Amino acid sequence: LTHACAGARLYVDSRTHLTAIPRALEGSTLVQTADSDVTQGNGEAMSFTVSAPAFIYLLWDAAGTPADGGQVPAWVEDGFIPAGGSVASSDGVQRHVLISRQAVTGVVRLGGCRATPSEGAQHNYAVIVADAA
Repeated sequence: LTHACAGARLYVDSRTHLTAIPRALEGSTLVQTADSDVTQGNGEAMSFTVSAPAFIYLLWDAAGTPADGGQVPAWVEDGFIPAGGSVASSDGVQRHVLISRQAVTGVVRLGGCRATPSEGAQHNYAVIVADAA
């Protein structure tokens, strides 16, 4: 975990870092994932507990979205919506679009990047947890 801001590492297993992030999300909690987990399919990929109401943002590889010819997994379609906007990363190639979930409290369970019917994503997602207050 770290703060979401320019310069923060996006993944725990890569030197890729954020270069631009929407101002409204700066300082929120960035849950870094492993980019190598991009191949994880069906089933729970991660879970964490949110103690106060928070919005959950997925930083999703744009290549894995319908707008870029891809497809998000069913678990993303069920409860998440495009939030508008994106973040940029240091490798100059990755563009992650923001997909959000309404304010939640309690256990958050997220599936794998390649869960069905996922298509197109070349990089794993990361997560931003933003205070809903």
